[in-house]
Amino acid sequence: MEITINPSSKKWWIVGGILILVVVIFVMSSGAKKAPPTQSTFTHATRGPSDAVMVIREYSDLQCPACGAAQAPLLEFWKKHQDEVRWEANNFPLPQHKNAMSAANAAECALDQDKYWQFADVVFEKQSEWSDLADPMPKFKEYMATVGGDAGKMEACAKAQTHADKIAQDKKDGEAAGITGTPTFFVNGNRFVGGMTADAWEQGLASIKANLGPRK
Repeated sequence: MEITINPSSKKWWIVGGILILVVVIFVMSSGAKKAPPTQSTFTHATRGPSDAVMVIREYSDLQCPACGAAQAPLLEFWKKHQDEVRWEANNFPLPQHKNAMSAANAAECALDQDKYWQFADVVFEKQSEWSDLADPMPKFKEYMATVGGDAGKMEACAKAQTHADKIAQDKKDGEAAGITGTPTFFVNGNRFVGGMTADAWEQGLASIKANLGPRK
């Protein structure tokens, strides 16, 4: 079972709030569901414990406005429950976003320095600064330095496309699971598309804990 919130709609956050109870039903559903993407051998950026009660696997595009809007409520929720929620980042750069691939490469290179989340948080927050640039790398270097990383090392890594295979595999895995838009989340194996309010995430966690859903 899948819930889709149209990321392009100006009312998608309102819809997300209205559909809190529907989301709860979705998370608890024991019916047919789309299989989650196959996990590759690549290491992904994660927040939270390996034995988390709730596992959120996010497929996102760093230039996607809907992905950017989805981050704040999810981060607010995760910070409150970081001992029982694991959040995993996966790449799904969309072809219509000209700098999405560059951003994905830079973020993966930030992960090499254990700075993925710090870097990605800033990149999402400052999308308007770099999305339309002919070359976003100077901005990415600025953000990397801001979070305490080695900007020069990140740039060299990104320009060499060191993690191109990983990004391609993420995209392949996502497409195999039917992902066509971002953000797409797999929550304990159940898929939904679009952003969520912090309250909706809270309701989902409460339902999982009450029903001891599977961890995937």
